[in-house]
Amino acid sequence: MKRLLTLLLVTCAWLGAYEHRIIARMGASYIYRGYSSWVQIMHYWSPDAFVFTVDPETDYVTAPGHNLVTGNLVMVTTDGTLPTGINSKLQHYVCDISGDSFKLVMYAAGYTCGSAAQYRVNFTDAGSGTHKIGKPMGNGPYPGPYSVYLSLSNVPSGVTYEVWCERATPGDLCPVEDGKYRSYQGERFYLIKFKASSTATLGAATITATITTGTGEPEETIRIPLTVEELVPIPSVRPTSYPAIPNLATWESTMKMLARYWCDPTSYATAESSYTARQGPISYAMETQSWFYDGAWAYRQIANYTGNANWNNCADYIGDWYRDKTLAFNGGHMNYKAHSAGLKSNCASCDMRNRVALGLMLANSGSAGTCGSPHDWDTRPTAYMLELELLYGKTAGSFGPSSKGCDVYRTAGFLLAMFDELFRDGTWTYHQIYWDGLVMRELINYFEVTGDQRVPVYIKKALDWLWTNAWNDTTKQMIYNPEPFGPRCQSGCQVWTYSEIISLVLPAFGWYYWYSGDDTYRQRGDEWFKALPRWPEFTGAASNDQLTITAHGLSADDEMYVRTHPAGGSLPGGLYNGWKGYVKSVVDANNITVSASKGGSTLDLTSDGVGFAGLRCGPVTYCQGRDTGKMFTQQFRWSIAYVRWRQGQEPYAP
Repeated sequence: MKRLLTLLLVTCAWLGAYEHRIIARMGASYIYRGYSSWVQIMHYWSPDAFVFTVDPETDYVTAPGHNLVTGNLVMVTTDGTLPTGINSKLQHYVCDISGDSFKLVMYAAGYTCGSAAQYRVNFTDAGSGTHKIGKPMGNGPYPGPYSVYLSLSNVPSGVTYEVWCERATPGDLCPVEDGKYRSYQGERFYLIKFKASSTATLGAATITATITTGTGEPEETIRIPLTVEELVPIPSVRPTSYPAIPNLATWESTMKMLARYWCDPTSYATAESSYTARQGPISYAMETQSWFYDGAWAYRQIANYTGNANWNNCADYIGDWYRDKTLAFNGGHMNYKAHSAGLKSNCASCDMRNRVALGLMLANSGSAGTCGSPHDWDTRPTAYMLELELLYGKTAGSFGPSSKGCDVYRTAGFLLAMFDELFRDGTWTYHQIYWDGLVMRELINYFEVTGDQRVPVYIKKALDWLWTNAWNDTTKQMIYNPEPFGPRCQSGCQVWTYSEIISLVLPAFGWYYWYSGDDTYRQRGDEWFKALPRWPEFTGAASNDQLTITAHGLSADDEMYVRTHPAGGSLPGGLYNGWKGYVKSVVDANNITVSASKGGSTLDLTSDGVGFAGLRCGPVTYCQGRDTGKMFTQQFRWSIAYVRWRQGQEPYAP
């Protein structure tokens, strides 16, 4: 009894230091009559939240008396304005501790304390008010009075709502006590679904979310802006003709060249042996390989597009491996590795294992418990979750809720809420442009199943924003992340790049042109299409030190990256697999000389040979870095859909 009493006293003392904080609101700020929208309120308990200040000169954070250690994940709040450079919606690592002071690294960007010093948070001012920092308490439950209670006021007339807590499954709502929604101890967010009737009051409103705790802490509030609008659908007016796609032949030859390089389709055995020879043994840990981003579906589409069934050998090899891995994991893939189209397409001669694997993913993959979220950091896994729900629904013949309560309407609603933040409010947390492409592709698939008239409206808003903010029409480059290095970007910040990831956004241009008949989107899509990396074949002659590349379109000092021809044969003497260099001179429309350095001497080719070269993929080091199986998959898993829509045809269906 004495030991139990001591344990209870210690437990109460340990919990007594906990403080509650609201972090942020994210999700939709708009709702159409007759539709729903989603908002997430993030909050957490922290054991020992410490007051801190920052020094913009040194980028050190000072929190007197803190008990943090290197590698702790922390979050910050303020009653004023946070110092510019830190993001209250994301966690940060504690690094470089010196007494009461330390530096921070943004966890979401994938950096750690071992990353270069340049990736420490860079503060440009000290902010205002009182700032606190602490470790967020894990997802409980915890004993004692650590429950949180939510109430909403000033909700517009004709708008109703439902509230979920973090650990409640999508089919369950938060319990209501005394008219307030109780969050279980240790939970970290509320999820609110607003629904507007057909007669909801139009216009802008500000909803007040009030949170109280069982510990008697001061009441906290956060504002939820919500504007009720009338949806004006965009009519479908199909084009009467479809002009030729520029550079289509180059795209086709690049597709076949790269597809053959990463996998020999002659037979299932050659598919396996060539994959291993080029990329190493197929491995779940190797995200540079062509299985990643759903290589099985990429090769299946190539088989359909070219009419060459041999490419199915590559699709089968990757698809069989991924299916077996899925079964071994009981469907529990990491949320950004949940590739379902290849699994579905691998079911052509189905022995039911693929369907079982899809069902296990729907029940147990990384986003299965929540169906994703409206938090923009979850953009990619939420898009994958919608794809999985749609494909499994087609297999099962029903789009009803999964065993976890997920359904296509909820998950699509999360993605539309993200697009509100990205393209209407500009209040995003973390924005990578190619993620937008993933979302648009799955929203289009969702539209084809449900006819949700919001989808064309949001696709148009996204495409207009991307053309204005993510595309340089002079250099023909797409930006990776539009934000400068800082609280909303620590990777690829304002990097303009020639890149295969343009392909992920392309299908939406093709679809919107096909759907609306608006030629503006055909023209814009074609500009993006022409900017894709090219990998043409070449021959080299020792007699004149020239490389022959038909209609190369190159200029002096353009970058090049060289690979061995997949059909066999040796590279010209002086070149090797992975050689990087520059165009030395343009002899004519089909012939060039090269040099190992910009402005260097002409390379002496000591023997004739053949190969293929990477062009338009940015600086040479970047071109080299993008030359992986994954980048091939990224380019052609999506761009085939653009070509199909652009030519007035439906894309291939898994």
